[in-house]
Formats: sequence, C-alpha cells, structure tokens
Amino acid sequence: MNGFTINCDSWYVDLFAFDRDEGLNDTDWLADDSYPAAVPLPITGLEDIQAIYENYAEKWEDAAGEEAAHDCAALILLRVQELFNAAKGVAAQQLKWATLPIYVTSHDAYIELLYRA
Repeated sequence: MNGFTINCDSWYVDLFAFDRDEGLNDTDWLADDSYPAAVPLPITGLEDIQAIYENYAEKWEDAAGEEAAHDCAALILLRVQELFNAAKGVAAQQLKWATLPIYVTSHDAYIELLYRA
C-alpha cells in the first residue's frame, strides 16, 4: 500500500511479482521485484475511513493524538491485509495463481506490518 498516512487523497496498492519466495526470515529480497505492475490499483470502499483519517491526522497536536493516529494507521493496514486475504480465498476456488503466496505491507516509516497470505 502507498504511503497512505501522508497521501490521504489517494489510497492504492502497487503489485509486484517475484521469481522466488524467500520467506519472512530475511525480507530484503522483497526490494528486488522482478515484475512490477504497470499501474497502481486504487483502493475503493474505504472512502469514509479515508476522509475521517485525513481530517483527524491533520489535527493532532500532542503525543497522545499522534499515537492514536499511528494506531489508526495500523488498523487501516490490517484492513487492507484482510481484503487481500479474502480476495485470495475467493480466487483459490478458480484461479491457479491463488496457490502462490501474497505479501502485503505499507510504505510508511512507522508501520512495520508484513502479512503473508
């Protein structure tokens, strides 16, 4: 997912394919994508949350507000990871690619959540 905490006007995912899967022990290999997608895919259906987050994230003025914004960002990323998991589950019924692992994370400095579906 893009750096959504600072780009509230546009939430999207970039897709990348790899020639190998080296797992989660050392994730440096994820920086060497083999096949990037041509265009980003916009995330739709979360516009209400997007607007609320943008409004709130711009207004926090103290450490507690900043911490709450970070917690909210983690919940948003968890929701996106959940969406990928659900999509893979539906695809598993009909599509061969659904047997491949999917890694989902965000391009944000303070969120280090990496999910493997």
